[in-house]
Amino acid sequence: DLEMAIMKLISQTPFSKLFSRSIMEQLFSSRTQLRSVVLGAVVNIGDAAFSGCTSLTSVKTPGGDVVLEFPSTLRTIGNAAFQKCPLAGVLDFATTSPNLQKIGAVAFSETRISSLTLPGSLRTAAAEDIATQGGYVDFENSSFAIGTGAFSKNPLLSNIHLNTGINAIGNSAFLFCPNLLYINLISRSEERFSRNAE
Repeated sequence: DLEMAIMKLISQTPFSKLFSRSIMEQLFSSRTQLRSVVLGAVVNIGDAAFSGCTSLTSVKTPGGDVVLEFPSTLRTIGNAAFQKCPLAGVLDFATTSPNLQKIGAVAFSETRISSLTLPGSLRTAAAEDIATQGGYVDFENSSFAIGTGAFSKNPLLSNIHLNTGINAIGNSAFLFCPNLLYINLISRSEERFSRNAE
């Protein structure tokens, strides 16, 4: 279909010519026929870039065969970027996007992710300031590495693997995940070991 052809063209074109390696806010929002996305060397995915794409079940990298695989170049995922997309399966950012720094509010809310692994690179400067300088930070208005409600309303989410390096998780990040039974805290050394063991 035409939208899939456009997405493939985008993934094969150097992003410096298209979006400076960023997918703009609301670029593909509410494209109800979009089923799969192939992302090249994307660094940033803007707010609501794919929100409401109610047929989107697959995000892959060029040549990748994993249903949910984001590029290693990815640093930020904006607010509501994939909200209400029926993305299903295992999402392992620790392996695919180990340098991911921020996941926005409700970014993956109302998806169908069953298992989630997050890297220790999800850190905010605000929380670092408190830890290292003893300064005051207004957490009510500061940004979180994992945004408010980021993975909320995921009925299939049953397990989460969090790296202990993560320093700021927003309110209700995992709210209304009725099947969430298992949360595993992974130390940075364990994460490096498991990545190097493969």
